[in-house]
Amino acid sequence: MRDRIFIALLFVICCLLSWASQVELGWGLFLGSFHVIILHFPLVLVMIVAVMEMIWHRNGGDELRRIIYRMTQFTAVSTLLTVGLGILLVRPGEYDGQVMEEHRNYGLGVMWVSVVAMGLLTWEYHKVSARLRNGFRGLLVMMIIMMPIVGHSGGTMTHGSEFFLKNAPASIKNWLEGEPEKGTNGEGNSLWSEVWPILEARCIKCHGPDKDKGDLRVDDRESLLIGGETEEPALVPGDPAESSLIRVILLPQDHEEVMPPEGKGQVTAEEATKLIEWIQKGGEMPNEFQSE
Repeated sequence: MRDRIFIALLFVICCLLSWASQVELGWGLFLGSFHVIILHFPLVLVMIVAVMEMIWHRNGGDELRRIIYRMTQFTAVSTLLTVGLGILLVRPGEYDGQVMEEHRNYGLGVMWVSVVAMGLLTWEYHKVSARLRNGFRGLLVMMIIMMPIVGHSGGTMTHGSEFFLKNAPASIKNWLEGEPEKGTNGEGNSLWSEVWPILEARCIKCHGPDKDKGDLRVDDRESLLIGGETEEPALVPGDPAESSLIRVILLPQDHEEVMPPEGKGQVTAEEATKLIEWIQKGGEMPNEFQSE
């Protein structure tokens, strides 16, 4: 009876979280921050359950079956907790809408699969059935496949679509992307080729195609010229002193407007000098970084 109540409660929580993911919650940002910590638990737990299930398939044993059952319960609960905290962390407009929606949907998918798997295992645990057992194993495999997809979409949302490739050799980047390496143009603009890696490393995570905080993108010259929602030009060609891009990177690290924010890596003196030189010479960018 207690197991049935537990499963029913999990399904109710799943329904509530699925509903909550569609509304804007004006509270819980502090608790939501723990999402990045808790999310590792279901990934590890599901791998442990999968390994134990393979061992049980070969050796059997009532005690091991009970352990698998309890571990699957922990996996389902940790998955619900991870999704719930993730929902609290969502702030519309802070991330790319499409990427955020994909990450949310993948997460909800894993949540439902984990609860259904828990239900099948509970049924199979009290009523031995090869069909139920195989169904549980199939959902277990599905979870293992889905979790890296969820992780990838989350990494793309917070670090940008090029997070996994930014340190790859140029030959690998070109092969995977099927295009010339960013940061160069047909004329071999050597100055831009030095500036782009700085912007990519220091700014693109929050001001790029996947996350444009303040409606400002450093990979779009028109956006830099306009200055985003503040309308304070980040780039004033030929005038670094009037370019907010230079102003914010030269602020003290404890200043509330410093960029990148405190704890996310400070722009070095050499990098700042290169950015100033680039703006002094007009702040030109290759055609691929120009607005249509």
